[in-house]
Amino acid sequence: MDKFMKIDKDFLPIYEFNKTFDEKVRKEGADLFAFSVERNDGYSECFSIDVLKEGVDDALNFRRAERFIKTALWTVGGYKLKIIANDTLYKSLENAYSHGGKRDFDVKFFEKVYDAPFSVERVSALYEKGAATKQNYDEVKAQRDAGKAQYELSQLQLSYCYVDSPVDGTILMSNGAVGSIGTSD
Repeated sequence: MDKFMKIDKDFLPIYEFNKTFDEKVRKEGADLFAFSVERNDGYSECFSIDVLKEGVDDALNFRRAERFIKTALWTVGGYKLKIIANDTLYKSLENAYSHGGKRDFDVKFFEKVYDAPFSVERVSALYEKGAATKQNYDEVKAQRDAGKAQYELSQLQLSYCYVDSPVDGTILMSNGAVGSIGTSD
């Protein structure tokens, strides 16, 4: 880690960023942030995380949400974002993922790949106006709840094991308890 600090003083591993962010969310309270990325033939992937309440640290919220969306775009691909977020976060993301915005390169790239205009839509606003179905809204919220439950289960499972990676690269893992909460062992 020290060698990275010498190269880039602002380097912060995503694990450390997320750990610190999640602790702050637990202390300050959470807002829902969920989105789907749509690609060809209507296929889409849904994602969700907790963010800080609006006004607590909007710049930090934007950094986490924007990095999450960019990662999802470059992992699964797509040209249409449907977002559930507080007003400040939604407007920041809408501006970033527009022509001339912070993610202009990504917008133009995915427009070219999918031969379709890149768009950012606010699902909760569309639902309230009747332009989207309740099913769309409920699907994104259900995906968030399922992801949160999976995350909590994985945290619990990790609390029962010890993982170490010695210098030679062999990863060692030992269970701290007999059995597993994820199986019937």
